[in-house]
Order: sequence, then structure tokens, then C-alpha cells
Amino acid sequence: MNKFTNFATNLALKTTNMKKQMLFCFLSAMLLTTSTWAQKTKSSEQIYAFDKEGKAVNDISKAATYDVLTQYDDTTFIVRTYNNNGPMIKQESYRDKNLTILNGRFVWYNANGHTTVPARL
Repeated sequence: MNKFTNFATNLALKTTNMKKQMLFCFLSAMLLTTSTWAQKTKSSEQIYAFDKEGKAVNDISKAATYDVLTQYDDTTFIVRTYNNNGPMIKQESYRDKNLTILNGRFVWYNANGHTTVPARL
């Protein structure tokens, strides 16, 4: 019985150590993958605020809506338009910095934040 107890204890310790090593490897891989992916996706982000008439304002607290322009790479520009006190209004994708060449996914949302008109170009 003493040999069996020693064997079971050693096996339990090895299993615990192996689980810890596997968890460490998994978390390390996730961290490296996530940080590498995050560095490659966003290159810049700008915020533009507008009043009820659509005129640009400098103070976001006075804005009715605001746009978040995210440049992911040289040919991917995403504009997300938000209510200042509510959900996203729309998301648009463009190929150029001047936002003239439509490209990718376009989505409009209702007042509850649910998709109303999805489109893909």
C-alpha cells in the first residue's frame, strides 16, 4: 500500500505540473498571437464631432454625433458614426483616405442599435 500511495502521489504531482505547463504554454501563445495581431490591425484613429446641423464642433460634449475614423492599413478606412448619447448609427468602409472609394461592409443601425440595412461592396 505504501508503494501505491507513493506512485499515486507522484502521478498526481506530475499531472498537476503538466497541467500548469500546458496552461502556461496556451496563455503565452494567446498573448503573443493577440499582441502581434493587434499591432498589425490599427495604425491610427481619429474622432470628429458634429452638432445637430452636421457642423463640426471642437467639444465632444456639445456634439450630437461623432465619427471615429480608423485606418487599418493603406487601403482600409472604417468610419463608425455614433450618437453622442446612444448606440452606433452606421459603419462604412472605404479604400482611400478621402473616403470616396466605397469598399467592404456598410451597416446602418436603428435607434435600438440593431442592424437595419447591411450592405457589402
